[in-house]
Amino acid sequence: MFYDIYCELCAQSGLTPSGAAKQIGFNRASITMWKNTGKPPKPELLNKIADYFHVSIDYLLGKADQKEEPAVQEDDELTERFIAVFSQLTSEQQDLVFGVMEGFLHGKVEPPQEK
Repeated sequence: MFYDIYCELCAQSGLTPSGAAKQIGFNRASITMWKNTGKPPKPELLNKIADYFHVSIDYLLGKADQKEEPAVQEDDELTERFIAVFSQLTSEQQDLVFGVMEGFLHGKVEPPQEK
């Protein structure tokens, strides 16, 4: 159940299961284990996956039919600009953008210094 939902969320996001795993921060072996055993990941990883796809843990586990989407303000000009540009990128370019954004969030990438 979890494996199927995970793969569906990846497809809806335009990612392969392995590509999403890399962005979230776990290895492909976990995906194979979920497929072969039918078991979901441990709670810590389950939380990361739910956060990444903006869904509830109950949805990931097949206990809820509806995703919990975050509220997006349609009048947010910056978000609209980002989506407009991002949607024109190839999936490889999108992966790079996500990697840089995650780097900023986790302090692995420093913003450029103003001159």
